[in-house]
Formats: sequence, structure tokens, C-alpha cells
Amino acid sequence: MLVLAVRLSDREKNDNSIPSKETVAAYILEKGEQYAAEQLRGQDRNSVRRSWGDPDAMPSGIWADVWGLDADTTILVFYSSLTNWPSTPK
Repeated sequence: MLVLAVRLSDREKNDNSIPSKETVAAYILEKGEQYAAEQLRGQDRNSVRRSWGDPDAMPSGIWADVWGLDADTTILVFYSSLTNWPSTPK
């Protein structure tokens, strides 16, 4: 199972720079989670949703969206509304 957890800010950024969910999953396998997370860093929630569509789940109590690609691949994206500088969870 692949899971990517990345924290994003609420700042607006160009949607064209958001890689597809499938590309992000490939980055995880080929280049690692850190590289995949860096490709999304600085994006805002609305931009990711415009690019990837509505999430499959939105966990209660946290600012996060979940997209399932297949039975073995899930991408979990955390959003920060308190900072302009997103960081990847450690």
C-alpha cells in the first residue's frame, strides 16, 4: 500500500503545476515520499481538488483529503490553515 502524507498551505498556486494523482503515486515508488511531497508543496486545497477532483474521503477532525487510486494506493493530503509555509510530516 502506498500512502503519501503531505501538508499544504491555503495559498493559491497555479493548478497547472499540480501533478496527477497517478504521477504522484509513481514518484513515491520511483523517487520516494519526500520527492513526491515536494511536488505538491505550496498548493492549496482548492487547487488540488480542482486538479484531482473531489476526494474519496475527508477525515473528521483534521484538515485532510484522501484519494484512493486502487486497492493498494491511497494518497492522504493534509492542509494547514495556520501557516503559509507547508511542511511534510515526519
